[in-house]
Amino acid sequence: MEMLRAWRRKLQSHFDASSRFKKNFLRVASASVFAQALPILASPIMTRLYSPHDFGVLALFVALLGVSVAMATMRFDWLLAAAHTRKAAAHIVVLGVLFVVLACLAFVGICFFGLYHEVAFVDWHTLDRFIWLMPVAVLGSGLQTLLSGWFIRAAHLTPVARARIRQSLAVVALGLIGGVHALGALGLIAATVLGTFIGVGGLFRSARNDLALGLAHIRTLSLFAKARSIRRRMLVSGATGIINVSGLLLPAIMISHYFSAVELGWYALMQRLATGPVGTVTGAVGQSFWGEARSLSHTDTRALQTLFERTSSRLALLSIPVAAACLAGPWYVGPIFGREEWQGAGKVLAALTPFVVAQIIAAPLSSVITIKRHEKWLFFWDLTRTLFVIAVFSVGGYYGIGLTTAVLWYAIGMAVMYALLFCKTRRIICA
Repeated sequence: MEMLRAWRRKLQSHFDASSRFKKNFLRVASASVFAQALPILASPIMTRLYSPHDFGVLALFVALLGVSVAMATMRFDWLLAAAHTRKAAAHIVVLGVLFVVLACLAFVGICFFGLYHEVAFVDWHTLDRFIWLMPVAVLGSGLQTLLSGWFIRAAHLTPVARARIRQSLAVVALGLIGGVHALGALGLIAATVLGTFIGVGGLFRSARNDLALGLAHIRTLSLFAKARSIRRRMLVSGATGIINVSGLLLPAIMISHYFSAVELGWYALMQRLATGPVGTVTGAVGQSFWGEARSLSHTDTRALQTLFERTSSRLALLSIPVAAACLAGPWYVGPIFGREEWQGAGKVLAALTPFVVAQIIAAPLSSVITIKRHEKWLFFWDLTRTLFVIAVFSVGGYYGIGLTTAVLWYAIGMAVMYALLFCKTRRIICA
């Protein structure tokens, strides 16, 4: 923790942290650095306690969880962050929680149905011992998403940062305990699920007083009225969110279908290594930019343009050392992770370079598209990306081109898609 405070003080010394954007960035970035760096620092130990197959099973579980959470929340958190009053936000929270609970009940049947039928390229038998944890994980992640949206709306991100730190500590500690006791993939999955609920607990404690004030005036009739008023936006945002998450997580599902669990483990760990450290900063930028852009879009569009240009330039500079680190992966991944079975993962890391660079620059700024209510464009962008992911891994698996080549094709295609996303975001801001 002392290292975290020192890192934050160093950042503060480089620029004036008087603006709300910079304060929120510092809070979220400092917490995110710790939350993401800790699992990465622990990876050389974890790879000696768990096999690539175990990480592959975890990757498939997390991929299905991410898609399931997007379905369960229908991106109510996006609508929540755009709500203009606390009362409206409280209505959306209640509707979101009800939807999450109903979705979890539905997922119980879906998960057990999947054990006897192949559904959507998913090798469900890989998860047969762990499938009962999926509805529980969806509940925890859904609640966490909604509570985070509550704080993002108020541009009050300190509770989100603290919850992220607690969750990261719990996941790493529980994962190490599971590895020592040779629990295999169950240890990794259980640590992920329990860590989520620890994060939810911290968010709820911080939000309960404010939530109580917002919930005090909610009535059944007003809840139905709110549901009708946001129905169309919920469907568009929900469909967009589902396809958006699918585009990011579908590669893991497709790899599980066409390649081995060991190769899926390579991809999963290398993606974490490539996006984790940078995701600490870009995630903080994205959340802070979202909160600030929501205000500036209604009050000062010129200031929003300036913020966009300055932020995108700094993200481009950040991508340069990240690209170099990814390209050097084949030379250092094997020795660091300590097992011969991890040697092939370095080539996968190098192949991910175009995707990682494009995501760093474009993804944190794309919230403007939702704020300006261009969800339909985003829906078709996400749909195109998802179809491309299915196509590239299906062709790669069918013709047996190998995982590294398939990942490279995927990364180049994603770089093109993110370039289009960046251009659309800039056009909206400059319009």
